[in-house]
Amino acid sequence: MTNSEFRFSKNIAHARTIPAEWCTNPARLQLEQEKIFKQSWQSV
Repeated sequence: MTNSEFRFSKNIAHARTIPAEWCTNPARLQLEQEKIFKQSWQSV
């Protein structure tokens, strides 16, 4: 499922979890590393 196929809803009654593929897909990991974590590291 691509980003454009998944719709987020502010209405909690329509809430869904993200697709499992987003957590296991190596291409998505690469994208997140480049777009989110490359700019600055966030300590949690």
